[in-house]
Amino acid sequence: MTDTFNKLAINQFTLIAEQTLKNDNSGIQLPENLADMMFKTMCENMGDPLQKVSVRDIICCEIPLPFLPNVIDYKIGKGCCDEIVKRDCLFVPCSNACVDTKCSKHLKERSGCGDYWSRYAAWEKKEPYCVTIGDKEHKEKSYGTYLHSKKLDSIAVGDELKKWGIELRLDASLFRAPPKPIKKNRGRKAELRVEAVDTDDESETEKSSGQDSDTDTEKTEKKKPTPKPRQKKVVGTSLDGELTKEPMETKAPKKGKFRGNPDKLEDQEVDGVSYKTLGGKFYDKDTLEIVAWTSNDVFTLL
Repeated sequence: MTDTFNKLAINQFTLIAEQTLKNDNSGIQLPENLADMMFKTMCENMGDPLQKVSVRDIICCEIPLPFLPNVIDYKIGKGCCDEIVKRDCLFVPCSNACVDTKCSKHLKERSGCGDYWSRYAAWEKKEPYCVTIGDKEHKEKSYGTYLHSKKLDSIAVGDELKKWGIELRLDASLFRAPPKPIKKNRGRKAELRVEAVDTDDESETEKSSGQDSDTDTEKTEKKKPTPKPRQKKVVGTSLDGELTKEPMETKAPKKGKFRGNPDKLEDQEVDGVSYKTLGGKFYDKDTLEIVAWTSNDVFTLL
């Protein structure tokens, strides 16, 4: 897919160059196979894109690669086991050294994930590889989903390949992030409330006479209550001038000693008897017990 895009870009560039030279009237003519020549030069500088990398060279990578028979030579029938194994949700060939097509481990016990050719058939159809081991079904995840689960990306894979000197170009579609799951709204669904409405046949209302409609409107007008007139608030009455505010009755003070500062008390004599007084209350001069009080200028003994 990347080579196709490169060829399209080169063709577009050559078309723009030809049009520019025609408008300039310089007389320079470009070769007809300029696009092919440019693509060939690009491939020579970048390396042959069809040249495969040996599976023995990528075993050292700490980040596993997916099943890529178009760019990786798995050496099937050339000394590598063709049994498919599951490695971190990726179904890839075992690739251990062997004499025939199976290594010593898989000659004794098969993996249950099929062989190289069954895996190749699913890859050629661009279908996710799926196997059943026992009663459980195992389905291959995309390489982008695997990298997302490991918190890796295309840059991390490229750096890992460069670290081991592996010249391998991977298609950008392999690193496509998995689709985000659709969030489901929690809670109960809102219920639609439908109010019952009394409906009458329009045909019957249209057939009714004009007099009936007039009487109906008169009835509805009669049913409406007439609003009462607002009454203005009357402020004050004629008797306001005659009413007088009665004085409030004052209660006699409770008996007890004076608890304040004695220096604030004043001497006062009533009916030949000397008292200590303050605020209308009279106290005994010796004991400072309250003995009398005044109310409306009336001296009253307790």
